[in-house]
Amino acid sequence: MNSIKYYLKSLLKFFIIIFLFFIASLFLFIFGVYYNYQKFNKSDIEPLSVYYMIEENGKLNLSDKNKEFLDKNNLWIMVISSNGKIKENYNLPKHLNRDYSIQDIIKFTRWYLDGYPVFTFVLDEGILVIGYPHGVYEKFPTNFYQYDLFANILKLIFIVFLFDISALFLVYIYSKKKIIDEVYPIATSIKNLSENKSINLPENGNLIEIKQALNKTSKLMKNNSSQREFWIRGISHDLRTPLTKTIGYSYLLEKRIGKCEEIEIIKQNSELMQNIISGLNLTYTLENSIFEYGFENTDIKKLLREIIVDLINTSSTFFEIKFNPNDQEYKINCNKNLIERAIRNILLNSIIHNDNVIITVSLNKIDDNVEIIIKDNGSISKQKITELNLKTENQDVHGLGILITKKIIVLHGGTINFYYNNPGLKTEIKLKKGL
Repeated sequence: MNSIKYYLKSLLKFFIIIFLFFIASLFLFIFGVYYNYQKFNKSDIEPLSVYYMIEENGKLNLSDKNKEFLDKNNLWIMVISSNGKIKENYNLPKHLNRDYSIQDIIKFTRWYLDGYPVFTFVLDEGILVIGYPHGVYEKFPTNFYQYDLFANILKLIFIVFLFDISALFLVYIYSKKKIIDEVYPIATSIKNLSENKSINLPENGNLIEIKQALNKTSKLMKNNSSQREFWIRGISHDLRTPLTKTIGYSYLLEKRIGKCEEIEIIKQNSELMQNIISGLNLTYTLENSIFEYGFENTDIKKLLREIIVDLINTSSTFFEIKFNPNDQEYKINCNKNLIERAIRNILLNSIIHNDNVIITVSLNKIDDNVEIIIKDNGSISKQKITELNLKTENQDVHGLGILITKKIIVLHGGTINFYYNNPGLKTEIKLKKGL
């Protein structure tokens, strides 16, 4: 169906172009004919104009002015009486000064007189012949045509015109198809590269240099990605072991000597580093689209309760979270672990970056979306909120948390926006409803 639509659109465009070209050509042709007709038809030496000049009341008028005009334009005239004799002439070539039969008059009326283009008019005293120099006028042997022959010639012209148009259209379609066949794989490959996908174009055809460059770019990107993955995994592995030991020993020290501020700082910073390493791995995974999504219907109201309870039970910082949803069911189709990570990041940002913060969480249904609204009364500035909305790379705004959160929401086909809560931060997340 798409192919049919494509060729129909191509055919329509082609005929529109041909039609416009035909109209433009017809206009130029008519204008040219009209211009030339006006130019030459109004000429003083045009046969009819000369006749009207030298004829007066059915008789020849060879005034001095008329003779001057004839001399100036190298014209000659003669009047032949009914018996074929020349009754009067002016500038007549000597070899033409003779008697003429009816047959002679008929011949040069339709054709030439000894190579001179001549035109005949009727006067009271005989036949007026106006002669012109060689090459001034061309005469056609006839001004009538057989109707069937003329009609067949017109049909032939129309058939040839249709054939030419059809041939042009086929050449146009072939050329366009050839260009599309060359360009389409390149356009698709560029799109795949923008999505961090590997490509391998056949290196042949007219655009071989572009294909080779794209293949080379793909290999470089793949190599860089592999090296970055190796580096991230290596760093994560090398840091995780000493961090695990540090956290373990900090708990042992806490048991032996009791709680103290120094041990608490060690524990908090070690856990923060673990979260950073985990976030780094998750960011790489999301950027390279190598995450096994595993979407399923999830009760977002239940998930929010679990996250809030866990934060309250595990955090040593004072904060308050208000969450009083109604009795409606709120389900979304998502990867539960990723959505939990995204929401936890937002709540942790409010808790970590504000003292004694009060957080309000609410749920709404808007059309086909479930809206999660998280508000706090913190001290964030309007400038920081603008940075949060514009954040697409790893800027120094609350670490990797917000960047990861935005990537997760986009991965689920949702939207996330940040607003000033006067005071504090208001976060709106919209996700598609599940079944």
